[in-house]
Amino acid sequence: MAVARVDQVVILLHKSERDSFLEELQKASIVHVSDLRSDASIEEVRELLSPEERDEGELEALLSRLKRSHGFLKPYIPKKGFLAGLFGGKIELTRNEYFEIVDSFPMDEFLESTEGMERELSALKVEENSLLNRLEGLLPWKELDMNVEELGHSQEVVVVAGTVPIEKLDSLRELPLEYVEVNRDAKKSYLLLVFRVKDEEEIRRELLALEFEEADFEGLSGKPSEIIEGLRERLSEIDRRRNEIAAKAKELAKDAYKLLVLYDYYAGILEKYRAENRAAATEEAVVIKGWVKRSDWDRLEKLASSYETVYVTRSEPQPGEVPPVDLANRKAFKPFEMLTRLYGLPNYAEVDPTPLFAPFFAFFFGLCLTDAAYGIVLLILGFILMKKMHGGKDFLWILVAGAFFTVLAGAMTGSWFGDLPERLPIPFFRNLRNSLMLFDPMKEPMKFFYLSLALGYIQLLFGLLVGFYNKLRFGDTLGGISNELAWFVVLLSAGLLAFANLKAGKGGSFLFGGPLQTIATLLIFAGVFLIVFFSGGKSRNPVIRILKGLYNLYGGINFVGDLLSYVRLMALGMVTAGIAMAVNITAGLVMGFPVVGYVLAGLVFVLGHIFSIAVNALGGFVHSLRLQYVEFFTKFYENGGKPFTPLAKRAYFTVFLDEESGS
Repeated sequence: MAVARVDQVVILLHKSERDSFLEELQKASIVHVSDLRSDASIEEVRELLSPEERDEGELEALLSRLKRSHGFLKPYIPKKGFLAGLFGGKIELTRNEYFEIVDSFPMDEFLESTEGMERELSALKVEENSLLNRLEGLLPWKELDMNVEELGHSQEVVVVAGTVPIEKLDSLRELPLEYVEVNRDAKKSYLLLVFRVKDEEEIRRELLALEFEEADFEGLSGKPSEIIEGLRERLSEIDRRRNEIAAKAKELAKDAYKLLVLYDYYAGILEKYRAENRAAATEEAVVIKGWVKRSDWDRLEKLASSYETVYVTRSEPQPGEVPPVDLANRKAFKPFEMLTRLYGLPNYAEVDPTPLFAPFFAFFFGLCLTDAAYGIVLLILGFILMKKMHGGKDFLWILVAGAFFTVLAGAMTGSWFGDLPERLPIPFFRNLRNSLMLFDPMKEPMKFFYLSLALGYIQLLFGLLVGFYNKLRFGDTLGGISNELAWFVVLLSAGLLAFANLKAGKGGSFLFGGPLQTIATLLIFAGVFLIVFFSGGKSRNPVIRILKGLYNLYGGINFVGDLLSYVRLMALGMVTAGIAMAVNITAGLVMGFPVVGYVLAGLVFVLGHIFSIAVNALGGFVHSLRLQYVEFFTKFYENGGKPFTPLAKRAYFTVFLDEESGS
């Protein structure tokens, strides 16, 4: 329905025009280049092909260095204000500024400098941790008034420093040694022990039983207090050096954005190299195979005709081929393509779900918020952001669409910053609210409940119809009739039967009495018959086919679960109203405080409703999207399409002010 039609193209050109042609093809961004290196169609002539390839690894390594260096400098980049940070997006510059950076920026020197600083900071951190650990171990020995290198053996005695648990200190007195307590903490006593060499073996055995731990002064010399002072001096030097590096990094950070400009530039070159490597080439000729959208064929043909040796042919996709997929929706639905891509692109022959779910998603989002004032705030915010930002406009359009339906849903349920019109002493607002309100969900929650179920019921039936249409397109007529269409008939008839019974119970008309009930019942039986006897596949064994059909019939209970999932629309709408009311009540309470009451009330009102909008908008977005992915898509959508990714100069971080497009 909205999957762009594509044709396969084969481009033949002389090698002398390859670089120029690929450069222009990349600017045009219209051809998805296929990889001929593993293409069976060139197997017979593979020995004639040139083995030379562009080195992609070198450019990939450079891109990694650029990104890593920018990541290193990022903490040193001056922080933007809140609004600037909120509106900030890609780097905005003119073409001249862009190419001036590419041509004149000392990239190699800059990268070596940042990488050197990063390595040095890493080494300083390792050394600092080592020194801190050493310092922590030495501090309890600060009062030891002897050089640590004097510890150990002499001819007659052994001098040892170490710790024992305090509760075992008394047992130490029974050993043939002398000790001095240097320090103690809550658990250990820090001791200097002296004993004769001839008693060493026995004493060490006893010390082991007393959980004695010998102090480690290996590689150190001097008194512990002197060593501690030296360690602290070195830590101060490390801190000073770190500050020097930070100051230098802060200077370099002024040019950090240029690394991202260079990233975009070299990423474009890498894309071109990859396209060259995917092509097949001899010493003289180059063959490029790929896909082009039919709407872009004239552009490709015109581009090819501007070169002397470039020839291009096209053919429709053949059975067994898997064309890449691009979505081609009308402007109103275009932004919602990002949600389809998030789930997965359709197969080339499959229905694009984007225009099918977009209205449901936007309306469901509005029902989850059900506050007209919140919708107006989101509308204003969305339009402001679209004027300020160059990227992310698809998401903002989705937000605006949802905000529009939020205004409608809020007016329908009488919610304007919750129950604010009821609390204001202004009859106009109250009268306006009441004139637009269809029902108050706080007083009539069942109406909201039935509305949520009705919307879910409609979307599920619609999904089954789309699934039936899909199967007809794929030639599975029996499968479509015995599954999707049969379930559509069963569920539609069940709904009509329930409605007829409800009307009949209330003394409804003749139409909603016996005749409709009879017709609905017969249709239910007809649908069940189709499911049981024909939905089990094409097995020749009737028993197996019927058993599969019965299993499929049992699976109908999933429709009940899917339908009940739509109750979340009511739940989230009620939560939004509840939070808004709580904010208003709290603001009213603090208003009575002397002197600062009105200021506090204003803060509570503004901050409380900002919080409510943020939390409930996020919840509304997530749950509305979940209903599409889990309940709606599963009725007809398989996905698994390969994205159409034309050779192009992609703007990951930059946007041209003079063209509103990146390079």
